[in-house]
Amino acid sequence: MPRRTEPGAGRIDFPALFTAMQADGYKGWIAAEYLPTTRSSTDSLTWRPEPA
Repeated sequence: MPRRTEPGAGRIDFPALFTAMQADGYKGWIAAEYLPTTRSSTDSLTWRPEPA
């Protein structure tokens, strides 16, 4: 059963998803709800790409 931890531990290929969204012209917000496995929420954000 998937856990609600940082993206990357499950079955979704987030780099491919973000690439497809960008190629499709999506310019909106992306939200993620999960329970960090790190000491701070900021430290748990290494899964996401830096904004362009």
